[in-house]
Amino acid sequence: MACASTTNFVVMINGYPSKFFKASRSIRQGFPLSPYLFVLVIEGLGRLIFNAKSMGLIEGVKVTKKSILTLFLFVDCVLIFGVASLDEWRNIKALLMEYCQASRMKISEDKSVIMRLRDDDDLSKEIVALFNFKLKDMNKWMKYLGYFIKPDDYRVVDWRWLIQKIEKRINNWSFRWLSMGGRLTLVKSLLEGILVYLLSLAHIPSSILKTLRKRMFSFLWFGNVGKEKYHLVRWEALSKPKHLGGWGLKNISIFGKALVSKSLWRGLFGSSMRCSLIKEKYIKKFLVIDWIRWSSKLVKGVSNTLKALVKSFSVIGDWRAWKVGMENFRGEFSPMGKI
Repeated sequence: MACASTTNFVVMINGYPSKFFKASRSIRQGFPLSPYLFVLVIEGLGRLIFNAKSMGLIEGVKVTKKSILTLFLFVDCVLIFGVASLDEWRNIKALLMEYCQASRMKISEDKSVIMRLRDDDDLSKEIVALFNFKLKDMNKWMKYLGYFIKPDDYRVVDWRWLIQKIEKRINNWSFRWLSMGGRLTLVKSLLEGILVYLLSLAHIPSSILKTLRKRMFSFLWFGNVGKEKYHLVRWEALSKPKHLGGWGLKNISIFGKALVSKSLWRGLFGSSMRCSLIKEKYIKKFLVIDWIRWSSKLVKGVSNTLKALVKSFSVIGDWRAWKVGMENFRGEFSPMGKI
């Protein structure tokens, strides 16, 4: 404890060392209460931007006729939306400086970027000069919460990053002498866990899911042994529950369809901001019951997320229940099976 309490510390902030300081008793990184306190503090930034929006200092991005986006917050990952106006971004910078001064926090310039949708070099240079952030083109890629966002449609080749992410994890473990039980635990807890979040967001092509399944299956049987082994049991048998003789692995295709169907159900009958955006942008003037009955649910220019929701509609559509004499959809599954 003498080394921890008498030693001076210094940290690098935006490429420059901070002042020396000594460790003391406080809530540090890793303490269970730290995330909750951080969320309470970062909520102040949301209040500042909300008040600025109410006063007309910032405009935000208009998504639909009723919805305007100004800020997305997920712990320390912040997305601020604004129009292509130098005055608006000056006001945003003033809000950020006010928040940093009040909370004693600093913006990480190395991890911050400005994304532009249209090519306007003069305006982009002026905005970049205000913040000293990197400038990226929105028409290429944008990574947010582990998912790469594109303004245009996802193609099969665009999912290569997901295969590389799984292969990187497997390569790190292939040099360790793990038993069959250890490899099974890693496949179930980590490799399949990576896909749970992505499968609930977007439609992943079947060819990509098949490639991922082969990678995980090969790691499960080969491990760190250089010589290949025969797959003694089919994946379909191992993906059954344990009480049915399987190993409890997930059938990725069916599991992904279940996750997206759950998101679709919440989107149709939920009341969150995400549900409101889906209804306003894609269902528009139709009622939910009319949209359910409508045979062609996809329109041009939809996101990959909506495509996933529509392609999983059969799970809800084949098991929906209607009440005779009522105009509204009951929002329940039929206990008698398909109608």
